[in-house]
Amino acid sequence: MDQQRIILANRPRLLREIIKRAFQRYPDMRIVGELSESLNLLQRVEQLNAHWIVISLPPNGKFPEFVDLLMHDYPNIGVLAFATDGSKAKARCGDNSEEDLSNMTLNELMEVIRLH
Repeated sequence: MDQQRIILANRPRLLREIIKRAFQRYPDMRIVGELSESLNLLQRVEQLNAHWIVISLPPNGKFPEFVDLLMHDYPNIGVLAFATDGSKAKARCGDNSEEDLSNMTLNELMEVIRLH
């Protein structure tokens, strides 16, 4: 079973901790880094050889602009974005397609991560 290397860079801290604990329940998910904000994220992705990053989803529900740069430099990385209140979740992988994850269970979310 391949391990998925994940960087947590979302806010608020409480939501980041909840997500971290959820991922830790799955032995094939490995948190390799935590950032309190998305600054230096591009450098950390390369240093930590991450497969996925978790970021905050802005109030407008669109991925932040830096995600385009990240996807350009690292086309194989996946991005999970969670609203700061936990009400919305989206994923973006490889191509520019976005998937709404808001109604998924935790197990379904893990399958999305594994299949990317």
